[in-house]
Amino acid sequence: ESEAIDCSNLNAQLTDSDKEVRQSVGYAAKSPVEGKNCLNCRFYQPDKFEGDCGGCQLFVNGAVNPDGWCKSWAATEA
Repeated sequence: ESEAIDCSNLNAQLTDSDKEVRQSVGYAAKSPVEGKNCLNCRFYQPDKFEGDCGGCQLFVNGAVNPDGWCKSWAATEA
C-alpha cells in the first residue's frame, strides 16, 4: 500500500479565512467519492509545490492532496 501523502507542512500557515474556504467546499484530504479526486479535477494545480502535493485554483493559499476532494470538484476538460 502506498504511503499517505501529507500536505500539512504546506498548510501550516493557513489563515482562518483560508480554512473557512476549505470548510465551505467540504475539502477532504481523502476523497469519499470513487473516481473523483483533486488529481482529476480541473482546478488542480500539479506544479504549484515541490513533491506530491498540488495547489487548487479555488484556494489562494496552501496545498491539496492529489487524493483529496471537495464539493466543487469538476472533471478536467479533455
